[in-house]
Amino acid sequence: MIPGDYTLNLFRGRAETWRAQLFQDAAATEEVDLTGCTPLAGISTPDGKIDLTCAVVVEGAIDATDGWVEISITAEDSALLTGTLYSWTLGITDSLGDWNPCLKGPVMVQKDDSL
Repeated sequence: MIPGDYTLNLFRGRAETWRAQLFQDAAATEEVDLTGCTPLAGISTPDGKIDLTCAVVVEGAIDATDGWVEISITAEDSALLTGTLYSWTLGITDSLGDWNPCLKGPVMVQKDDSL
């Protein structure tokens, strides 16, 4: 799977959640089966990495075969992003233990004037 590009936009100091549906093909017709997989994501910073919380989305009768992943950052962790531009990566560890990058891109951080 070739990683897709996806920009995360967030406000510093706010909790944020994003959902992404992963596909095996460029035409977005064949979902990635996430059964037995573990999503992992992080934002690269000059001092290392901030881990993001990730989960395979399972709703109602829909199971892990439809390719949805939820990615979130806490308000405390987003407050650590004092710059305006970072990068992030989402990967999936499959049932064999292999890590496969799925999404990557810039993280655009804006100041939250309401805080």
